[in-house]
Amino acid sequence: MSIFKKILTAIRGGAREVGESIVDKNGVRIFEQEIKEAEEQLGKAKHDLTDVMAKEIQASRAVERLNADVAKHEEYASQAMAKGSEDLALEIAQKIVDLQSELAMQQKSQSAFAAHTKRLKDMIKKTGAALTDMNRQ
Repeated sequence: MSIFKKILTAIRGGAREVGESIVDKNGVRIFEQEIKEAEEQLGKAKHDLTDVMAKEIQASRAVERLNADVAKHEEYASQAMAKGSEDLALEIAQKIVDLQSELAMQQKSQSAFAAHTKRLKDMIKKTGAALTDMNRQ
């Protein structure tokens, strides 16, 4: 049994040596491929950043629009109350509640997009620095 274990150990050692030899002989090729793949991932991350930033801007515009709509409807409700039209004022108040609910959702989305944008920018910066170092080597 001891001889069998030693034979298996010798085979595993030989396989490891062959693997190391292949890696050693192709080290430059492997390194160049890793650089190429990192550059491709960096390009994809930049594209993703553009998409996320566009979505953040859309959410920001929606927040601005909803804030304006809420203010406008609050004025309408005040006017309706001044005229003594409580039913209309209640309808407008319900519309304000709906707008505020949508506003809260848009603000949450905007915050999430802003956080995602920050993470992507940080990742792109780190990856760019790492690629610069790899290319120097």
